[in-house]
Amino acid sequence: MKTANKILFFVIFGLLIQACDKIDMPYKQTGNNQGGTETKKVLLEDYTGHTCPNCPTASRLAISLQGLYAGKLIVMSVHAGFFAEPMSVVPFKDDFRSAAGSVWNDQFGISGYPKGMINRMEKGGSTILDHGTWASTVSEMIDEPAVATIKITTTYDISTRKLDIGLTSKLLSDTTGMYKVQVCIIEDSIVGGQKDGSKIIKDYMHRHVLREAINTPSGSDLVSGGGPDQINTEYTHDFSLNLNSAYDDSHITVVAWIFKADDNSIIQVEEKKIR
Repeated sequence: MKTANKILFFVIFGLLIQACDKIDMPYKQTGNNQGGTETKKVLLEDYTGHTCPNCPTASRLAISLQGLYAGKLIVMSVHAGFFAEPMSVVPFKDDFRSAAGSVWNDQFGISGYPKGMINRMEKGGSTILDHGTWASTVSEMIDEPAVATIKITTTYDISTRKLDIGLTSKLLSDTTGMYKVQVCIIEDSIVGGQKDGSKIIKDYMHRHVLREAINTPSGSDLVSGGGPDQINTEYTHDFSLNLNSAYDDSHITVVAWIFKADDNSIIQVEEKKIR
């Protein structure tokens, strides 16, 4: 099945290429329930901009990969850098940038869009990847065993737009070092302008757009140190916010991940729609 999936993907990929160039500290609860086989999920960050003519090709690739690895690959589009700047002319007046996206864009030194990161892990000596390497990198990571779990619960009041988020994180193997959690708001299917090759698309659908980080761009502390006593120990975080009135709440997803503080590498990621 895995081989067949890969063959299917590369057929799709070939067609695409032809087409276009208040926060609480973690609460610790010890338990010994493994809870069965856990699935590792992978985060693909697509750094993009609405005036970047080559970026839609990368976006289509990311969505195709997400379909190929259904339920295991999470995509987040980060509008940042020169091509993401709003313009005074229609249809590029919208500003899809976010404070966290701009911080990460500078922190990781991203330029020459489109670019991406996959679990913020190095490949070929760099965490910044051209979209031509996304397929093979995802394929290498997608079937690795899960070393952590993260579960998201949400309570959303449609009338007040108050959103409460709960995270329950757990390490499944002995680890060392500091681990942190990051929580973000993603909005899907935003219609706006986009350059696509030589064309200007006025009603382009922007997918999985990063709107904001609920905690700071550097994340919240999860656990430090290591040892067998931390295996299967649950750590909880609670967040609360009023959802921005500009967001379409029917298309909002919470995305959260666990990462290692020293190199920012992501060991698990999860998502949940609020409605």
